[in-house]
Amino acid sequence: MSQIVVSVVDIKDEDVKTLWDRFVGMYPETGHHHFSGYLKAIEEAFSHDLICLMASNKTTGEVKGVLPLVGIRSRIFGDSLTSIPFYNYGGPLYDTDATLKALVSYAKSLKNEGGYRTLQLRCVNADAGDLGLGVETHKACLVLELPDSPSKLGAGNAKKRAKLRSQCRLAERKAEELNCKIEQRFGTSNDLLNDFYSVFSQHMHSLGTPVYGKSFFESVMKHIDSVITVVYWDNKPVACGWLFVHGSRVSIPWASALKSTNPYSVNSYMYYNILSKCIEEGRKTFDFGRSTINAGTYKFKLQWGAEPVQCYWYNDTSDVSPGHSEVHAQQQEKFSLAVKCWKLLPLFVANLVGPPIIKNVP
Repeated sequence: MSQIVVSVVDIKDEDVKTLWDRFVGMYPETGHHHFSGYLKAIEEAFSHDLICLMASNKTTGEVKGVLPLVGIRSRIFGDSLTSIPFYNYGGPLYDTDATLKALVSYAKSLKNEGGYRTLQLRCVNADAGDLGLGVETHKACLVLELPDSPSKLGAGNAKKRAKLRSQCRLAERKAEELNCKIEQRFGTSNDLLNDFYSVFSQHMHSLGTPVYGKSFFESVMKHIDSVITVVYWDNKPVACGWLFVHGSRVSIPWASALKSTNPYSVNSYMYYNILSKCIEEGRKTFDFGRSTINAGTYKFKLQWGAEPVQCYWYNDTSDVSPGHSEVHAQQQEKFSLAVKCWKLLPLFVANLVGPPIIKNVP
Protein backbone atom coordinates (compact mmCIF):
# COMPACT_ATOMS: atom_id res chain seq x y z
CA MET A 1 0.00 0.00 0.00
CA SER A 2 1.28 3.46 -0.91
CA GLN A 3 2.54 5.67 1.89
CA ILE A 4 1.73 8.80 -0.14
CA VAL A 5 -1.43 10.74 0.64
CA VAL A 6 -2.56 13.74 -1.43
CA SER A 7 -4.79 16.49 -0.05
CA VAL A 8 -6.00 19.97 -0.97
CA VAL A 9 -4.36 22.56 1.29
CA ASP A 10 -4.97 26.25 1.97
CA ILE A 11 -1.83 28.33 1.49
CA LYS A 12 -3.50 31.25 3.26
CA ASP A 13 -2.81 29.29 6.44
CA GLU A 14 0.61 30.50 7.62
CA ASP A 15 1.81 27.04 8.69
CA VAL A 16 0.79 25.54 5.35
CA LYS A 17 2.35 28.46 3.47
CA THR A 18 5.63 27.91 5.30
CA LEU A 19 5.66 24.18 4.50
CA TRP A 20 4.70 24.87 0.88
CA ASP A 21 7.33 27.53 0.21
CA ARG A 22 10.03 25.56 2.02
CA PHE A 23 9.40 22.56 -0.24
CA VAL A 24 9.23 24.68 -3.41
CA GLY A 25 12.55 26.26 -2.46
CA MET A 26 14.17 22.83 -2.80
CA TYR A 27 13.51 22.91 -6.57
CA PRO A 28 15.30 26.03 -7.87
CA GLU A 29 15.41 24.78 -11.47
CA THR A 30 11.70 24.05 -11.92
CA GLY A 31 9.79 25.69 -9.07
CA HIS A 32 10.23 29.36 -9.91
CA HIS A 33 6.52 30.19 -10.06
CA HIS A 34 5.21 27.69 -7.52
CA PHE A 35 5.85 29.92 -4.50
CA SER A 36 2.72 31.02 -2.66
CA GLY A 37 3.10 34.68 -3.66
CA TYR A 38 2.79 33.87 -7.37
CA LEU A 39 -0.37 31.88 -6.71
CA LYS A 40 -1.93 34.52 -4.47
CA ALA A 41 -1.43 37.17 -7.17
CA ILE A 42 -3.51 35.11 -9.62
CA GLU A 43 -6.25 34.42 -7.10
CA GLU A 44 -6.44 38.04 -5.96
CA ALA A 45 -6.43 39.61 -9.43
CA PHE A 46 -8.65 37.17 -11.31
CA SER A 47 -10.77 35.44 -8.61
CA HIS A 48 -10.06 32.05 -10.16
CA ASP A 49 -10.22 28.88 -8.08
CA LEU A 50 -6.81 28.14 -6.57
CA ILE A 51 -6.41 24.44 -5.80
CA CYS A 52 -3.15 23.54 -4.08
CA LEU A 53 -2.34 19.83 -3.85
CA MET A 54 0.20 18.61 -1.31
CA ALA A 55 1.52 15.06 -1.17
CA SER A 56 2.88 13.85 2.14
CA ASN A 57 4.03 10.70 3.87
CA LYS A 58 1.03 9.06 5.52
CA THR A 59 3.04 8.12 8.60
CA THR A 60 5.49 10.97 9.16
CA GLY A 61 3.61 13.87 7.54
CA GLU A 62 6.74 14.85 5.60
CA VAL A 63 5.96 16.87 2.46
CA LYS A 64 6.82 14.83 -0.63
CA GLY A 65 5.37 16.93 -3.44
CA VAL A 66 3.14 19.84 -4.45
CA LEU A 67 0.98 20.67 -7.46
CA PRO A 68 -0.69 24.10 -7.77
CA LEU A 69 -3.75 24.21 -10.04
CA VAL A 70 -5.87 27.13 -11.21
CA GLY A 71 -9.45 26.41 -12.17
CA ILE A 72 -10.90 28.74 -14.81
CA ARG A 73 -14.61 28.71 -15.68
CA SER A 74 -15.44 30.28 -19.03
CA ARG A 75 -18.46 29.97 -21.31
CA ILE A 76 -16.37 31.21 -24.23
CA PHE A 77 -13.15 29.22 -23.81
CA GLY A 78 -14.39 26.28 -21.76
CA ASP A 79 -13.53 25.21 -18.23
CA SER A 80 -9.84 24.47 -17.68
CA LEU A 81 -7.58 23.28 -14.89
CA THR A 82 -4.02 24.48 -15.41
CA SER A 83 -0.67 24.38 -13.64
CA ILE A 84 0.22 27.22 -13.87
CA PRO A 85 -1.47 29.80 -16.14
CA PHE A 86 -0.15 33.33 -16.78
CA TYR A 87 3.46 32.45 -15.83
CA ASN A 88 6.22 30.44 -17.53
CA TYR A 89 6.53 27.45 -15.22
CA GLY A 90 4.14 24.97 -13.66
CA GLY A 91 3.45 21.30 -13.13
CA PRO A 92 4.15 19.10 -10.12
CA LEU A 93 7.22 19.22 -7.89
CA TYR A 94 7.97 15.86 -6.29
CA ASP A 95 10.64 13.65 -4.76
CA THR A 96 9.87 10.29 -6.41
CA ASP A 97 7.95 8.82 -9.33
CA ALA A 98 5.39 7.46 -6.86
CA THR A 99 4.69 11.00 -5.63
CA LEU A 100 4.40 12.28 -9.20
CA LYS A 101 1.92 9.54 -10.06
CA ALA A 102 -0.16 10.27 -6.95
CA LEU A 103 -0.32 14.01 -7.67
CA VAL A 104 -1.26 13.57 -11.34
CA SER A 105 -3.86 10.93 -10.49
CA TYR A 106 -5.46 13.27 -7.96
CA ALA A 107 -5.43 16.15 -10.46
CA LYS A 108 -7.15 13.94 -13.05
CA SER A 109 -9.88 13.06 -10.58
CA LEU A 110 -10.39 16.75 -9.74
CA LYS A 111 -10.69 17.52 -13.44
CA ASN A 112 -13.34 14.84 -13.94
CA GLU A 113 -15.29 15.57 -10.76
CA GLY A 114 -15.20 19.32 -11.39
CA GLY A 115 -16.40 18.99 -14.97
CA TYR A 116 -13.34 20.71 -16.43
CA ARG A 117 -12.80 20.22 -20.16
CA THR A 118 -9.02 20.17 -19.92
CA LEU A 119 -6.21 19.56 -17.45
CA GLN A 120 -2.83 20.96 -18.49
CA LEU A 121 0.47 20.59 -16.61
CA ARG A 122 3.15 22.97 -17.92
CA CYS A 123 6.38 21.17 -17.09
CA VAL A 124 10.02 21.50 -18.09
CA ASN A 125 10.79 17.80 -17.85
CA ALA A 126 9.42 14.68 -19.52
CA ASP A 127 8.79 12.72 -16.32
CA ALA A 128 5.00 12.66 -16.74
CA GLY A 129 5.26 11.07 -20.17
CA ASP A 130 4.24 7.61 -18.94
CA LEU A 131 1.06 8.69 -17.16
CA GLY A 132 -1.38 8.53 -20.06
CA LEU A 133 -1.32 12.23 -20.95
CA GLY A 134 -0.97 13.91 -24.32
CA VAL A 135 1.98 16.27 -24.70
CA GLU A 136 2.82 19.47 -26.60
CA THR A 137 6.47 20.39 -27.20
CA HIS A 138 6.21 23.54 -29.31
CA LYS A 139 7.61 25.91 -26.66
CA ALA A 140 10.85 26.35 -24.75
CA CYS A 141 12.19 28.64 -22.05
CA LEU A 142 15.46 30.41 -22.82
CA VAL A 143 17.93 30.57 -19.93
CA LEU A 144 21.29 32.34 -19.81
CA GLU A 145 24.07 31.63 -17.32
CA LEU A 146 25.40 35.15 -16.93
CA PRO A 147 29.07 35.87 -17.71
CA ASP A 148 31.26 37.91 -15.38
CA SER A 149 31.28 40.93 -17.69
CA PRO A 150 28.78 42.62 -20.05
CA SER A 151 31.48 42.49 -22.74
CA LYS A 152 31.03 38.70 -22.81
CA LEU A 153 27.30 38.85 -23.51
CA GLY A 154 26.14 37.25 -26.73
CA ALA A 155 26.36 33.99 -28.62
CA GLY A 156 29.23 33.10 -30.92
CA ASN A 157 32.75 34.50 -31.21
CA ALA A 158 34.11 37.89 -30.16
CA LYS A 159 33.21 39.44 -33.53
CA LYS A 160 29.55 38.43 -33.17
CA ARG A 161 29.44 39.71 -29.59
CA ALA A 162 30.90 43.04 -30.70
CA LYS A 163 28.24 43.28 -33.41
CA LEU A 164 25.52 42.69 -30.79
CA ARG A 165 26.95 45.41 -28.53
CA SER A 166 27.02 47.81 -31.48
CA GLN A 167 23.36 47.04 -32.15
CA CYS A 168 22.55 47.72 -28.50
CA ARG A 169 24.24 51.13 -28.69
CA LEU A 170 22.33 52.11 -31.84
CA ALA A 171 19.54 53.66 -29.76
CA GLU A 172 22.01 55.95 -28.00
CA ARG A 173 23.64 56.98 -31.28
CA LYS A 174 20.26 57.73 -32.88
CA ALA A 175 19.12 59.70 -29.85
CA GLU A 176 22.26 61.82 -30.00
CA GLU A 177 21.86 62.28 -33.74
CA LEU A 178 18.24 63.44 -33.31
CA ASN A 179 19.09 65.52 -30.25
CA CYS A 180 16.79 63.39 -28.08
CA LYS A 181 17.28 62.02 -24.61
CA ILE A 182 17.17 58.27 -23.98
CA GLU A 183 17.33 56.77 -20.51
CA GLN A 184 16.32 53.61 -18.70
CA ARG A 185 14.93 53.54 -15.18
CA PHE A 186 14.52 50.69 -12.71
CA GLY A 187 12.28 50.63 -9.66
CA THR A 188 8.94 49.78 -8.09
CA SER A 189 7.09 53.11 -8.08
CA ASN A 190 3.51 53.67 -9.22
CA ASP A 191 4.80 56.02 -11.91
CA LEU A 192 6.92 53.23 -13.37
CA LEU A 193 3.98 50.83 -13.14
CA ASN A 194 1.78 53.29 -15.04
CA ASP A 195 4.42 53.80 -17.73
CA PHE A 196 5.02 50.05 -17.96
CA TYR A 197 1.32 49.45 -18.49
CA SER A 198 1.08 52.22 -21.08
CA VAL A 199 3.75 50.58 -23.24
CA PHE A 200 2.64 47.01 -22.54
CA SER A 201 -1.00 47.66 -23.43
CA GLN A 202 -0.08 49.47 -26.67
CA HIS A 203 2.21 46.62 -27.68
CA MET A 204 -0.38 43.93 -26.96
CA HIS A 205 -2.96 45.89 -28.95
CA SER A 206 -0.58 46.05 -31.92
CA LEU A 207 -0.28 42.25 -31.75
CA GLY A 208 -4.05 41.86 -31.71
CA THR A 209 -4.05 40.37 -28.20
CA PRO A 210 -6.20 41.41 -25.22
CA VAL A 211 -4.15 42.84 -22.35
CA TYR A 212 -4.14 41.90 -18.67
CA GLY A 213 -5.75 44.48 -16.43
CA LYS A 214 -3.46 46.77 -14.47
CA SER A 215 -4.88 45.23 -11.29
CA PHE A 216 -3.08 41.98 -12.15
CA PHE A 217 0.29 43.73 -12.18
CA GLU A 218 -0.60 45.54 -8.96
CA SER A 219 -1.25 42.15 -7.34
CA VAL A 220 1.99 40.77 -8.76
CA MET A 221 3.93 43.71 -7.32
CA LYS A 222 2.24 43.19 -3.96
CA HIS A 223 3.03 39.48 -3.64
CA ILE A 224 6.21 38.90 -5.69
CA ASP A 225 9.69 40.41 -5.43
CA SER A 226 9.64 42.42 -8.66
CA VAL A 227 11.45 45.27 -10.41
CA ILE A 228 10.00 47.32 -13.27
CA THR A 229 12.19 48.83 -15.96
CA VAL A 230 11.10 51.44 -18.50
CA VAL A 231 13.01 53.06 -21.37
CA TYR A 232 12.18 56.70 -22.13
CA TRP A 233 12.73 58.33 -25.50
CA ASP A 234 12.50 62.09 -25.30
CA ASN A 235 10.82 61.62 -21.87
CA LYS A 236 8.13 59.33 -23.29
CA PRO A 237 7.92 55.63 -22.29
CA VAL A 238 8.70 53.43 -25.31
CA ALA A 239 9.89 50.07 -23.93
CA CYS A 240 9.41 48.16 -20.71
CA GLY A 241 10.18 44.97 -18.84
CA TRP A 242 8.99 43.26 -15.67
CA LEU A 243 11.61 41.40 -13.66
CA PHE A 244 11.11 38.67 -11.06
CA VAL A 245 14.03 38.51 -8.63
CA HIS A 246 14.70 35.35 -6.65
CA GLY A 247 18.15 35.12 -5.13
CA SER A 248 20.76 34.83 -7.87
CA ARG A 249 18.11 34.25 -10.55
CA VAL A 250 16.26 36.98 -12.48
CA SER A 251 13.48 36.33 -14.99
CA ILE A 252 11.53 38.58 -17.34
CA PRO A 253 7.98 37.29 -17.86
CA TRP A 254 6.73 40.41 -19.66
CA ALA A 255 8.53 42.83 -21.96
CA SER A 256 7.41 45.16 -24.73
CA ALA A 257 8.69 47.85 -27.06
CA LEU A 258 6.66 50.15 -29.27
CA LYS A 259 6.93 49.34 -32.98
CA SER A 260 7.99 52.91 -33.72
CA THR A 261 11.28 52.26 -31.90
CA ASN A 262 12.24 49.15 -33.89
CA PRO A 263 14.51 51.04 -36.34
CA TYR A 264 16.55 52.25 -33.35
CA SER A 265 16.95 48.82 -31.66
CA VAL A 266 15.51 50.16 -28.41
CA ASN A 267 14.53 46.64 -27.37
CA SER A 268 18.15 45.46 -27.62
CA TYR A 269 19.27 48.56 -25.74
CA MET A 270 16.84 47.72 -22.93
CA TYR A 271 17.90 44.08 -22.66
CA TYR A 272 21.59 44.96 -22.67
CA ASN A 273 21.07 47.33 -19.76
CA ILE A 274 18.99 44.76 -17.88
CA LEU A 275 21.63 42.05 -18.32
CA SER A 276 24.45 44.43 -17.43
CA LYS A 277 22.65 45.42 -14.24
CA CYS A 278 22.15 41.75 -13.33
CA ILE A 279 25.87 41.09 -13.82
CA GLU A 280 26.83 44.13 -11.73
CA GLU A 281 24.54 42.91 -8.94
CA GLY A 282 26.16 39.48 -8.96
CA ARG A 283 23.20 37.54 -10.35
CA LYS A 284 24.06 34.19 -11.87
CA THR A 285 21.12 33.23 -14.10
CA PHE A 286 18.82 35.19 -16.38
CA ASP A 287 15.60 33.59 -17.60
CA PHE A 288 14.29 35.18 -20.80
CA GLY A 289 10.97 33.36 -20.45
CA ARG A 290 9.02 31.18 -22.81
CA SER A 291 8.81 31.37 -26.61
CA THR A 292 7.47 29.28 -29.45
CA ILE A 293 10.45 27.38 -30.87
CA ASN A 294 12.04 29.15 -33.87
CA ALA A 295 9.73 32.17 -33.58
CA GLY A 296 11.20 35.67 -33.76
CA THR A 297 11.34 36.12 -29.98
CA TYR A 298 13.02 32.71 -29.64
CA LYS A 299 15.81 33.74 -32.03
CA PHE A 300 16.15 37.14 -30.33
CA LYS A 301 16.82 35.42 -27.01
CA LEU A 302 19.28 32.93 -28.52
CA GLN A 303 21.53 35.75 -29.76
CA TRP A 304 22.34 36.66 -26.13
CA GLY A 305 23.75 33.19 -25.54
CA ALA A 306 20.67 31.73 -23.86
CA GLU A 307 20.10 27.98 -23.98
CA PRO A 308 16.65 26.47 -24.64
CA VAL A 309 14.93 24.45 -21.92
CA GLN A 310 12.27 22.27 -23.54
CA CYS A 311 8.71 22.74 -22.26
CA TYR A 312 6.42 19.73 -21.94
CA TRP A 313 2.75 20.67 -21.71
CA TYR A 314 0.87 17.55 -20.62
CA ASN A 315 -2.84 17.43 -21.40
CA ASP A 316 -5.76 15.38 -20.21
CA THR A 317 -8.67 16.55 -22.35
CA SER A 318 -12.32 15.59 -22.72
CA ASP A 319 -12.90 16.94 -26.24
CA VAL A 320 -10.67 14.69 -28.34
CA SER A 321 -12.65 13.09 -31.14
CA PRO A 322 -11.99 11.79 -34.69
CA GLY A 323 -12.65 15.29 -36.00
CA HIS A 324 -10.49 17.02 -33.41
CA SER A 325 -7.79 18.15 -35.88
CA GLU A 326 -10.41 19.66 -38.19
CA VAL A 327 -11.99 21.49 -35.25
CA HIS A 328 -8.55 22.78 -34.23
CA ALA A 329 -7.95 24.11 -37.75
CA GLN A 330 -11.31 25.91 -37.65
CA GLN A 331 -10.40 27.42 -34.28
CA GLN A 332 -7.10 28.67 -35.71
CA GLU A 333 -8.98 30.39 -38.54
CA LYS A 334 -11.32 32.05 -36.05
CA PHE A 335 -8.33 33.11 -33.94
CA SER A 336 -6.61 34.77 -36.92
CA LEU A 337 -9.80 36.67 -37.71
CA ALA A 338 -10.16 37.75 -34.07
CA VAL A 339 -6.60 39.11 -34.07
CA LYS A 340 -7.30 41.22 -37.16
CA CYS A 341 -10.51 42.57 -35.66
CA TRP A 342 -8.87 43.33 -32.30
CA LYS A 343 -6.22 45.48 -33.94
CA LEU A 344 -8.99 47.66 -35.40
CA LEU A 345 -10.41 48.52 -31.97
CA PRO A 346 -9.48 51.90 -30.46
CA LEU A 347 -6.83 51.39 -27.77
CA PHE A 348 -9.02 52.64 -24.92
CA VAL A 349 -11.77 50.19 -25.93
CA ALA A 350 -9.29 47.30 -26.14
CA ASN A 351 -7.92 48.18 -22.70
CA LEU A 352 -11.45 48.25 -21.29
CA VAL A 353 -12.84 45.01 -22.70
CA GLY A 354 -9.57 43.06 -22.96
CA PRO A 355 -8.90 42.23 -19.27
CA PRO A 356 -12.22 40.38 -18.67
CA ILE A 357 -11.46 38.26 -21.75
CA ILE A 358 -7.77 37.46 -21.28
CA LYS A 359 -8.12 36.47 -17.63
CA ASN A 360 -9.96 33.36 -18.85
CA VAL A 361 -7.24 32.35 -21.32
CA PRO A 362 -4.65 30.27 -19.44
